[in-house]
Amino acid sequence: QLLQNNTDVFSRHKYDLGCTDLIQVQIPTGNARPHAEGLRSHPRAYLQAIDDEIEQMLQADVIEEANSS
Repeated sequence: QLLQNNTDVFSRHKYDLGCTDLIQVQIPTGNARPHAEGLRSHPRAYLQAIDDEIEQMLQADVIEEANSS
């Protein structure tokens, strides 16, 4: 009964992550400049699975495309 009365606080699927405005998180970086790394290669056998997962995450608004340096 407790679970049924509070269904709104539980995820309904793997991308139902929720959010909060109760706290703000800051990551202190000091004067450090942004650091870029090259892409890492993955086995060819996993590439389609990776692309599928990324597409699902985009559709679920878990991630968004970036246009940054």
